[in-house]
Amino acid sequence: MKPKPNSVKHARLNARGFKQVDGLHYDGQDLSAPVVNVITIRIVFVMISLAAWTAKLLDVKGAFLNGRFQNGKILYMHVSQGFKRFYPPDVLLLLLRTLYGLKQAAIQFWRELQKAFCFMVYKRNRADPCLMYKWVDGYLVVWMTW
Repeated sequence: MKPKPNSVKHARLNARGFKQVDGLHYDGQDLSAPVVNVITIRIVFVMISLAAWTAKLLDVKGAFLNGRFQNGKILYMHVSQGFKRFYPPDVLLLLLRTLYGLKQAAIQFWRELQKAFCFMVYKRNRADPCLMYKWVDGYLVVWMTW
């Protein structure tokens, strides 16, 4: 663990996804999440500059920690090296949500994000599934996911 410039140490629990087995721990189709097309980004940026729209960037901290496993998938992991002293030697941890390093973490987060957009009544662009939009009080609100 490297200390930050202010001497604070941060740690991130990272699953060892490279040890996951296709068909046993994840479905082979759940390896990646879609991202917005580069052309869509360029078009939206042109619209922002021509129409003098306000643009904001949102970074979801801990994005891959918010995914839920599909189809009742149950995953366990060994206790991380730094925490072994707190657990008996034969303990496995049940994962209730995805973690960094899991092969399915990106797609599961994307699915949760799509549920949230559906709940907020956003419409998905037919040409690019990562472009969501809706009209609010006469203003167009656009989200691009990547």
